[in-house]
Amino acid sequence: MLRVRVEEQCRDKTAMLALLLRDMPLSFAEAEGEVVVPCDIVESEHPEFLVPVFVSLKLKSVKQVEVGIDPGASRSGIVILAGDEVVYKGVLPTSKISNYLDRLSRYYQIRVFLGKAACSNSLEVFRWRSHVEVVEVEEKDLPLIEGESIEHGKEHEVDAFRILLKGRLIKLRESLENARARKALM
Repeated sequence: MLRVRVEEQCRDKTAMLALLLRDMPLSFAEAEGEVVVPCDIVESEHPEFLVPVFVSLKLKSVKQVEVGIDPGASRSGIVILAGDEVVYKGVLPTSKISNYLDRLSRYYQIRVFLGKAACSNSLEVFRWRSHVEVVEVEEKDLPLIEGESIEHGKEHEVDAFRILLKGRLIKLRESLENARARKALM
């Protein structure tokens, strides 16, 4: 059985934690072990986003988290991947995303794939700490997702996922080119 609790310093947030976790997927009911949620996560401005994401990432036992962002003027699509599994997809206030990821980066290595449209000036909103790796991804020629049908209002989420996929391909290509270059030097 999975046990989730807050750090001792913020035990007064236990009831809030229970409310935040009640909407998590049933697959967590099958999980084993214990997850301790830090005070800075549960006491954040939007714990309804950070707490479930933090718990999901702890259960996946990952060190690096990949994030796709489709930036918008006021709201941005965001997809968070742990390994090959999506742990969050949604739309969040653009002005808050870098704060959310900064908090998560205290516990995980974060790689952000940030969509870059030709006329995008919303990228200036994002202020990244040095420990968040940012890969800007041109939004033209994004990969299509097989069987893609986009519900109204979900365009930012789907574009964030497509940006993440293209960004992963860019990083894979870079690592292959680096491996070839090292091999050629031998």
